Amino acid sequence: MLIAWASLASIHPLLRTLLLVAGFALAFAVDSRAAKAGLVPPWYFGLRKNLTVVVLIALGVLALAAS
Repeated sequence: MLIAWASLASIHPLLRTLLLVAGFALAFAVDSRAAKAGLVPPWYFGLRKNLTVVVLIALGVLALAAS
């Protein structure tokens, strides 16, 4: 959440997008560790992985458009 707020403070659109990519990747890493530790239901990680891939692709397209 803090990374998303930091991206709002950035002036350059490409930097905003890259900060969001980093935030989503970090959130995915945290969820991955939680899934391996058994702290989330088994179906959650599969859903999270698919949604993260879609978001990262969308942000990648946005980064290409912003540059």
